[in-house]
Amino acid sequence: MALPEETGAESVLIATLLRQLQAHGRIPFRLARPGEAYDCAAVTGCLSDAAERTLAGMLYAGRLEALPPMETRNGTRIIRPLYRIAREDIAAWAAFNGLDAPEPPEEPHARAAGELLRAMRGVCPDIEKNVFAAVHQIDMDTFPAAPPADAD
Repeated sequence: MALPEETGAESVLIATLLRQLQAHGRIPFRLARPGEAYDCAAVTGCLSDAAERTLAGMLYAGRLEALPPMETRNGTRIIRPLYRIAREDIAAWAAFNGLDAPEPPEEPHARAAGELLRAMRGVCPDIEKNVFAAVHQIDMDTFPAAPPADAD
């Protein structure tokens, strides 16, 4: 498994978690330095990122899509070990360890969705967790049937 190439707080946290899992976990694995051949890579992507991406997709693209905890790209399995950890919790860990806080997303739609979610926390403190949970608890019986495909 490859360690993240970035040097930000999220990457340092992922590297720390993977080293602990390697030392104390039940399934043995080898950590590779970035650039080495590997079949699995750990990347950043936290609960806040997942909620922002979901909301941005709904508001800007009119579709429901989510940031997956795992996916495969070009034969490499991509995992997101921080998938269920909020950005604020990562920032608190980073501050405690003398690291810079994680950067907000650069993509404008995700950034705007994040600002909206933060603004709504005053009304609903668990807003990010609720958006995240909603994607994982979809009741397909409440969705209308898909329109027929064009015969073109």
